[in-house]
Amino acid sequence: TNTYYTEVNSPITLIKDNENSKSIKVPDAINLKCIVCGNQGQPKEIGSARSNVRRIRNQIFSLWRCARCESLHCETVSNYAELYQDYPIRKQRLDYFLNIWYDVILKRLISVGLRTENTILDYGCGTGLFLEFLNRKGYTNSNGYDPHVKDFNSTDVLTKRYDFVVSFDVVEHDLDPKAFVKRLIELLNPNGQLCIETPNAEGIELLNVEDHIHALHLPYHVHLITPSALKNLCLSAGLQTRVIYKKWRHISKKHKYNT
Repeated sequence: TNTYYTEVNSPITLIKDNENSKSIKVPDAINLKCIVCGNQGQPKEIGSARSNVRRIRNQIFSLWRCARCESLHCETVSNYAELYQDYPIRKQRLDYFLNIWYDVILKRLISVGLRTENTILDYGCGTGLFLEFLNRKGYTNSNGYDPHVKDFNSTDVLTKRYDFVVSFDVVEHDLDPKAFVKRLIELLNPNGQLCIETPNAEGIELLNVEDHIHALHLPYHVHLITPSALKNLCLSAGLQTRVIYKKWRHISKKHKYNT
C-alpha cells in the first residue's frame, strides 16, 4: 500500500474588526458543486478579491466556500497559458531563507524514511530550486517536472516510478485536485510516499480578503483545500496517512521565528 504525508501551511490568524465586517449573504438560488468533496448545493459563503500580482492587481475574481469541506474555489479564467508565461515565483532564488525552509522539508522527509539512495520526483518543480538543494545534500536520484518551465517540461520523467513524489504549492493551481492526486499516485513505486504542501483554506476569511490576497494568489490558485478535505482526497485514492503538518515554521537552537 502506498503511503503519504501531507504538508499544510499554517492558518493565518486575524483580529477581526466587528464594526467594519459584514456578513456575506448567499442567495438561495446559488447551487454549486465542490470538486474536492463532491458536495453540491448552497455555498457556505461567497466573496471576491483582487490579484496580488502587480500586473493584474486591479482585476477582481469571485470566490466561494464549500458548505461541507470548507475548501475555497476561485473563478477560473481562459488565459492561464498567458498568465504562466511570466510567473513571478520563477524569479525566486535559493537564498538563505529558502534553504532554511527546504531543510525543514528534508528533515520531515527523512523522518518518514527518506534515504540518499531513494528516487525522488518534484512534481511542479518550477525552476528546480528544491532539486538543487537536494543535490547539494547528496540526494542525487532526483528529477523534476513542470509543464510551464522549459528545462523541466519533458514528460520522460513521468514514465518512471519513484520512492518519493513531492509537490509543493501545486495542487491549488490544478483545475481538478482529485485527478491531480491520482496522477501523483501513479508515479509512486510500491510502498512509495507522497508529500503534498498547499495553503490552508481554514485560515482565510472572506470577510477580510485583503488580508489574505497572498495566500489566495488569484487567479493562479483555483482551489484552496482544508487539511481534512485533502486527507479525505488521499484516503479515497487508497493512500494511508503518515503525518500532517499544519505549521511550516519551527523554533530550534539555531534558527528562531516569530510565530
